[in-house]
Amino acid sequence: MRLKSKNPSQGVTLVELAMASAVLGLVVMSALFVFRVLNKGLIMSKNSLRANTLAVSKIEDLKNAAVSAAYNSNWTSVTYTALVTAYATPTTSTVDGVNFYWNVTAKYVTISNGTIGPLPDSIGNTSDLLALNATIKYKDVFGQRSVTRTTYVSNYGR
Repeated sequence: MRLKSKNPSQGVTLVELAMASAVLGLVVMSALFVFRVLNKGLIMSKNSLRANTLAVSKIEDLKNAAVSAAYNSNWTSVTYTALVTAYATPTTSTVDGVNFYWNVTAKYVTISNGTIGPLPDSIGNTSDLLALNATIKYKDVFGQRSVTRTTYVSNYGR
């Protein structure tokens, strides 16, 4: 059975129409799947960039505070400042519906035999090197993720 057209020799059968619709539907569904995968990748990349930016931003805040303390001869009390104490407390920042749980810790470290390690509690904060460690945790379309960044500030490197 051919569908009617102005020129009867150029009609289309119902089977041909069904096959064309099935192929077109398959192409559209494949394109939608590709767009969905690309969108998830973009969201993951965007959230990772936001987490890295947040980590670097918080570390830079503390780094500037440490350099300021070094210039003001308050180096030994830098880990007790209000900013360091506030950043060490786990905090939540929400951006576009994604919760970023972050904290930044500051620890004096010592260098011995070419290795860097935490200073024992019995020595106290006598080191001239401060480690700033930022940890950001968040959940995106692929699950739980985390970003950790560490930098060091020297009392004499001002």
